[in-house]
Amino acid sequence: MAGDSDKNENLEAYKATSNSLQSMVLIFLGFLLFISFTVFSYYFLAYDYKILNNIDFFSNETNRNVDAIRNTLKNYTSHDHHYIVNTDIINNATANYTKSLEFYYNNSKNMTAANDTQQIQSKTFPICASINSESTKTEFKRWKDCNVQLYNNNLRKNYTIIVDKLTTQKIRDKIRMAELSINNISANNNLSSSFLSDSQIIKVSEIEALRKSIKNLYPTNNTLLLTYEQLDTWPYLATLNAVPNDLQNKKVTFRSGLSEYEDKIQKSNFPIIGIVPFINIKGVFLSFPILIVIGFSFTSLQFKKLITFRKKLRHEEEKIKSVLSWADPLQPLPEQAFPLLMIVLPFILFLVCVIFINGLWYHNLAYTNDSGILTPDLLSLPQNIKGLLFILYVFSFIVMMYFYYQVLLAWIQYRKVKAKVIKSSSPKSWPTFKYYKGY
Repeated sequence: MAGDSDKNENLEAYKATSNSLQSMVLIFLGFLLFISFTVFSYYFLAYDYKILNNIDFFSNETNRNVDAIRNTLKNYTSHDHHYIVNTDIINNATANYTKSLEFYYNNSKNMTAANDTQQIQSKTFPICASINSESTKTEFKRWKDCNVQLYNNNLRKNYTIIVDKLTTQKIRDKIRMAELSINNISANNNLSSSFLSDSQIIKVSEIEALRKSIKNLYPTNNTLLLTYEQLDTWPYLATLNAVPNDLQNKKVTFRSGLSEYEDKIQKSNFPIIGIVPFINIKGVFLSFPILIVIGFSFTSLQFKKLITFRKKLRHEEEKIKSVLSWADPLQPLPEQAFPLLMIVLPFILFLVCVIFINGLWYHNLAYTNDSGILTPDLLSLPQNIKGLLFILYVFSFIVMMYFYYQVLLAWIQYRKVKAKVIKSSSPKSWPTFKYYKGY
């Protein structure tokens, strides 16, 4: 009688535990699905934000390196005596040439001799001949500026400057840094996700053109030999188009997408509870792995408790079938699939969420928080908080593995006990004797 009483108590305890587990599983599942929808939507939004900022950051870095090349050359030439003297000679010759063109314009009506006109025209350039220099003052100015620029360029072609080894090495280092920034622009551009209107933020052809223009600056020797004309134009071969004209439009598109996302989240309904105001979506995202482990710790204990009662009712399989819970992980397939999924799902979501967090805050985050396109920055996170979160994630993983071990241990013990029951209930086989003719 005492045995029957214990069996009935265990059966009632199994029912109560299964009912509690069913409610807990449904609530935990609803929580996981709702928060997953929220944080994973945030991930793609924040990821595009990071890519936009990285490209903007590396574009500015490339600009700064090219500007540094120009400033290095400017500083070098400002201290070079020969360059200063030759520049004065060129400027004086250009000024005299300009005066001769102005004299021609002011006295063209009095120049009746053909040789006077030919003498002036022999000093001008055919490419500027399409401009009617005698029509208006504006047209004359265009004609004069065209000829003066070409005359000055021809003079500067005849003078050269040798940039010393130290300065050439500085230029070479800046070019390498610019090339590295362009490589980073290309890498981030390839990582662009589908949130933005285009598959890539910058056209590949634009990046390759920029890469080629930077490569053209690379010195081939230890010293850099340039004509004065090249000195004016050479560093400007890499005039940057790294940030396309429509990048500002992409930033506007992002801001509008962020506003739509925040409105949608604020109006979302949580099962049973209703509308939940998310004041800090970033905080929800960063704490989600820890919340998963906390929720799983309660459900795993219920799973373990249910398995323990099944072990105590190992001789009452027929009675169990009549009250079997859909959350029981020991039931046969295909019914067993759902409770097994509920055991494995928290671990999958934990890993996915940690990978997403690593991708946003711990990997490929080039730009600084004070240079983002939003204020406050969408991904701002102090370094000490990042370190603390890393420790919490590692600790949460260890705790989760401990609870999985407890469930697995309960299942192994159940399998051992069930194996003994099956062995004890199977009919015993008696030894057989063969008859031999010799006896």
